[in-house]
Amino acid sequence: YLLTIPLASYLTAAYFSDHDYLLQIAAWDFCETLLLYGLAFALNSVCIIDFYWKLAPLIQISFLAFQRHHAQGLHLKHLVSCLLMSIWAIRLLYNYVRSWPGLKFLDFRVKYYQEKIPKLLFWPAAFVIFFLVSGTFLFLGKLPLLMFLIESDDVFRVEICAGWVVMGLGIFIETLSDYQLYCFRKKGLRNAILDEGLWFYCRHPNYTGELLVWWGVF
Repeated sequence: YLLTIPLASYLTAAYFSDHDYLLQIAAWDFCETLLLYGLAFALNSVCIIDFYWKLAPLIQISFLAFQRHHAQGLHLKHLVSCLLMSIWAIRLLYNYVRSWPGLKFLDFRVKYYQEKIPKLLFWPAAFVIFFLVSGTFLFLGKLPLLMFLIESDDVFRVEICAGWVVMGLGIFIETLSDYQLYCFRKKGLRNAILDEGLWFYCRHPNYTGELLVWWGVF
């Protein structure tokens, strides 16, 4: 799995090194998606792509931060933005690894399409639905931050601080609600509903936190 990352990097460097950074990241994203699709097909496990969605922001932000530091130097506003996005990605990756049931795990959405789509057409459809479309939305979600790292100047503005506050609040809500949900699931209660902590005030506080994170990014 990890070998796909340097391979995608090699392909991007070989064919897109003369293009701007945003196009390089988009090309790397697409190459990595293709490689992981081939791996998922070989292992017969769509859930392979789930790890990538947590790793991709870390890799891409690190790449841009390095390039900016080498070319222009990193301002405090770039460092804080990268740090917040990295915390978000690490938290998400940790939560997924902690509860990952293995390659045989089938998400309910995957099961749905397996039942609806003929077996011969499932993997072509899976590429579009779970790899291409989902990856495109993830890339578009990261786009404001990527553009911020590439093109913004070193001038500090109040709205940047406001974005940090919203992102930080979202990460805090996500982290706390995920921990409460994890503890609740460990109890092994059947047909029980979590209605304590943040879950007392909101049906899906983890999604609320996620919305705040991306609102802050925007």
